[in-house]
Amino acid sequence: NKYNASISIFVVSIFVLPIRINNYSVILQCFSQGKKILWGSIMDILLAALLMIVLRPFLGTQGIALAIVIATWFQVIYYLWHSKSILKIPITQLVPVKNLLMKFLLLFVIYLLLFLLLQKLSIVISLSIAAVVTTVAIIAGMWSYIKPLLNKNYGENP
Repeated sequence: NKYNASISIFVVSIFVLPIRINNYSVILQCFSQGKKILWGSIMDILLAALLMIVLRPFLGTQGIALAIVIATWFQVIYYLWHSKSILKIPITQLVPVKNLLMKFLLLFVIYLLLFLLLQKLSIVISLSIAAVVTTVAIIAGMWSYIKPLLNKNYGENP
């Protein structure tokens, strides 16, 4: 019960995870666009501070968490906008949205099934099974990322 107050902050903060899976400023770094990265960071800080001032009276500490989430999303959109302009490609090529949504949907279904199937078991057994499933999901995700890197011809021009 002593952690109940933090649950709502966690629920709001979790919406930053989908965009924290990548470093969106790396393209700008590769093209020596340090000023754009700096402006993105300044925009992020200022927007977060402004939103904290506005949202805190209405939402309490959840407003502070929401301010950070919103500011981070704006920063990522700013970086993607400038990156797509430099590379002259659509944003959808920079962010594999369809692939990410399929993975999120698959994980959601797996955890929903786990939740439904493990309700009758003790908390220790449920957490242990969930930890094993989570570990397998992480290893599978890492393997799908690392496997192409192990290919001898990776990065070579055909």
